[in-house]
Amino acid sequence: MTARRMLAFVLFVCATASAQGPSNLPPAPGPAPGPTTPKAPPRVPATAAVLSITDLSSVPELFQPLCRYIWLRDSSKETYAATTLFINSVINRSSIAVKPPLVAGGALVRVEFWRMGDTIEQVKEQVKLWDSLSEKDPQFHLSQVQTDGKSKDKKTIVESAPHLGVPMPVGLCYRYDWLIHQGGTTADGGSYYDFRGLIPGKTKLNDYLTDRGVPLDRIRKKNALNRMVTISKVTGKVRAIELYESSDVPPSESPAIAAVTQDIFDDQTDPNFDAFLSLRGAKFQGQEVLVKLRNGCIEATLWNGEGILVTEAPPNLVMDYMIPDGHGKRLQPFISCVRCHGPNEMMQPATNQVKQLLDGRLRVLGDTSADRFSQFDAIRQIQFLYGARQSQLDKVFQDTRDSFDAFTITTGSLTAKEACQAMTKAYNDYEYGYIDAALACDELGIDPKDNPIETLARILPAPDQNNVLATDARIGLLLTSASDDPKLAKQSLKITRRQWETLYPALQSLVMPTLETLISRPGKNGEPPKEAPKLEIKSETPVPALDRNPAKMELTPSPIETSAQTYVPDFDTEKPSEKVAETASVEPKWKYKTGASGRENGPFIYAELQEFARSGKLKPSDLVWNDRHKIGDWGSAGKVKGLFPDEVNK
Repeated sequence: MTARRMLAFVLFVCATASAQGPSNLPPAPGPAPGPTTPKAPPRVPATAAVLSITDLSSVPELFQPLCRYIWLRDSSKETYAATTLFINSVINRSSIAVKPPLVAGGALVRVEFWRMGDTIEQVKEQVKLWDSLSEKDPQFHLSQVQTDGKSKDKKTIVESAPHLGVPMPVGLCYRYDWLIHQGGTTADGGSYYDFRGLIPGKTKLNDYLTDRGVPLDRIRKKNALNRMVTISKVTGKVRAIELYESSDVPPSESPAIAAVTQDIFDDQTDPNFDAFLSLRGAKFQGQEVLVKLRNGCIEATLWNGEGILVTEAPPNLVMDYMIPDGHGKRLQPFISCVRCHGPNEMMQPATNQVKQLLDGRLRVLGDTSADRFSQFDAIRQIQFLYGARQSQLDKVFQDTRDSFDAFTITTGSLTAKEACQAMTKAYNDYEYGYIDAALACDELGIDPKDNPIETLARILPAPDQNNVLATDARIGLLLTSASDDPKLAKQSLKITRRQWETLYPALQSLVMPTLETLISRPGKNGEPPKEAPKLEIKSETPVPALDRNPAKMELTPSPIETSAQTYVPDFDTEKPSEKVAETASVEPKWKYKTGASGRENGPFIYAELQEFARSGKLKPSDLVWNDRHKIGDWGSAGKVKGLFPDEVNK
């Protein structure tokens, strides 16, 4: 395919990828239908697979093994913000946050894995973990367990699902809400701890916090922490909260705190576990730890009373009461923490009731741990632990909220509350939502017309006791009206998401012959390629910007920064597909001269110029030039809109 034809194909597919209109099913037997208006590509995995492969072809071959994609079924700012929060909080182990590019007209987010780690080993590990999710993915992949005849060893074979109609590389693309569901949890095979490099049952709290810049033993020995005791509004029990400061974050990124919440079991009556009665040495049976990391996101983990990492909290310790009614209230990272803390920008307010006691009538407190300390040491330690004024603690919490808010706005264009709410909704809708005939039609990419039950029935084979689908009880539920009321007769009974996932591949395969004409395939004369692109990481595959030393750090641009489909839209003023044609042209090249040397530097892309301005390498008085905008031979850098803060330009 010539470059011109490929560009035309890319623009056509990208411009229609985010359209919401579903496609039509063949009509019931009867007179032949008249001419129909061409429809946009359906919102099904086959379309996303084509778009992923198409965008991958625009990436330099050397970097293709480090590119993966997330399919956004709706190109909304909330979906993008939820996906971006997920990428930075779960996938990204780098010390630098990323704002991932939207591609294919807003239908996909490209995950550039060279930005997902501080070392090549981390990058490779994250890619390996990402690809391993394909074994569980019901949308794009087909997994089969094969047993060796001699050794009886079992091996899982994964390949692209037949309904894609194109050989897609394993792990190339996942659906966004499924990925949030799989990667945002730890129980039942959730991958959150895997992506964070943590091992349940083995990782110890002291080692974990030390690695995050919080040497716990030294901090406690020097009493360099703030401690609060309160009656929790979540558990209704006595709860202790300790705040530490991380030394792993530079002053420009402060505040950087670790908040450790300590809880006890429901039936615990031992005074040594009551944090009000044992002010300096109270025991506990479970801990939640929130740590602000260097890249700006907040990492959430759970630990038992011995400081060993666990995947979920025991129900008699604490439960996730934010889960919709009718479902278990299991509390697990990361999603439970987002649900609970998200409305407060991931940092819940807390009151130091011990300080209130000491400032009130009760000037002297009894302490069950007093026999382990001298009176002088006891008084001194209590002053250190609980002496902070509530206003001081509130400021620490608020500064952390403000910092996290700035992080989500910068990376995902929404506030922390909005981003957490969007991520919670994506997870809840996928995990706790039920599938009826109308939603089944939507996910299969077919138009439910005025009766989704009848529409769904048309795609199924005729009733036959030898046909598995025709006799499947789950199918029967979707084809059964939920009510005898004529007004509700078109609403079907429902099945669970798990039931739907096992049905989906077979049903999508039945629908695809109808949808095939609406999906443009890459390849010669529109024919699908016979082999999938190779995503094998080679020894020479470069990983830019892995030197995270702030003193040496300079922005290393993405090698595909100028890709025809790459842009991040302003959701408040435009729809993603509106800018595709405009961004198809190559980004302008910039040069600059410093006042000191007068030496010409470049060419660079605009993002690099911005980084030079932020780091101080480029000053407003320096001269800049580009090959696109007519600013004369050379112009003042301070006059380039958006390059420096407004007050500097003024």
